Amino acid sequence: MEDKFLLRELLETYCRGIDRRDLELVRSCFHEDAIDDHGSLFRGSRDDYIAFIPTYIDQFSMTTHHITNALFNVDGDRAEGESYVLANHVTRGWAPQNIIASGRYADRFERRDGVWRIIHRTGVADWSTIAGGFDPDGWVGKVDGSDPSYTLLNMFV
Repeated sequence: MEDKFLLRELLETYCRGIDRRDLELVRSCFHEDAIDDHGSLFRGSRDDYIAFIPTYIDQFSMTTHHITNALFNVDGDRAEGESYVLANHVTRGWAPQNIIASGRYADRFERRDGVWRIIHRTGVADWSTIAGGFDPDGWVGKVDGSDPSYTLLNMFV
């Protein structure tokens, strides 16, 4: 059970890294020889994926990625997992829209030197829809170190 907990925490760390635009945190979730496959959006190495992220995600003023259901099979220092992800992507501009998407990560993991990381990820898109926006001047999270989680919660500093 501990391995499954650590794998889920790894997925949640990835989501935090993406949503806070913390590319080093995202990098830490993948082995250096990992492959990421997001279909027509991106296919390539870990380092190429890290370089790609800003070119895609910076078109959104805010994103949130939520891991929901997650199943893992662990066999020694290798594991496989299918996790469902629900993501919101808020467009920039005067009348922002909220793109809501659901998909899955089909991941292969390896534990090296006692640390679990992703060795191969395939992103599977299941559906998406566009919802109305919200008041961008209201109390909203930030995508960087000015986010309230950095100023209010010491454990993320």
